[in-house]
Amino acid sequence: GHSLGSGVAALLSLLLLPKFPELRTVGFATPSVASGAKLLRNLEACCTSVVLRNDAIPRATLASVRQLFDDLVAFTDWRADAHDDWQSVMRRAKLLWAPQLRQPTVITKERSADPARKMVEQLVALAISNAVA
Repeated sequence: GHSLGSGVAALLSLLLLPKFPELRTVGFATPSVASGAKLLRNLEACCTSVVLRNDAIPRATLASVRQLFDDLVAFTDWRADAHDDWQSVMRRAKLLWAPQLRQPTVITKERSADPARKMVEQLVALAISNAVA
C-alpha cells in the first residue's frame, strides 16, 4: 500500500500474522500506526516500509503532530507578513490584467494609398478610440 493504505495494510498484517506467520507486507510512505515495544517488534518482523528521502508523513508521530499544532497555534507573527504578501499579489494581478492601450497609428500619405489598408487602419483607430472611451 501507499501512505494511509500502507498504514492500514500494516495494521491488517498485525491482525493476520497469527494465522499467517509467513506474511510479509511492503508499504510506501507508511505513517506511524502503532506504538509500544511489542507491537513495533511484530511490525518489524512482517512489514517493510519504503520512504522517500525526507518525507515527513512516515516520520511523524502523534507527539510530533501535537507539537506542530501547538507551535502553529502559538505562532501569530505571520499576520503582518501574510497581509504584505497579499497586497503584493494584488498589485501584481492588477498590473497583469490592466488594459494595455496603444497609441493610434499615424497614417502617412504613402501608406494610405491602398484602400484596403486604409479601411483596416480606420477600423483599428475606431477600435482603439472605443477602448479608451
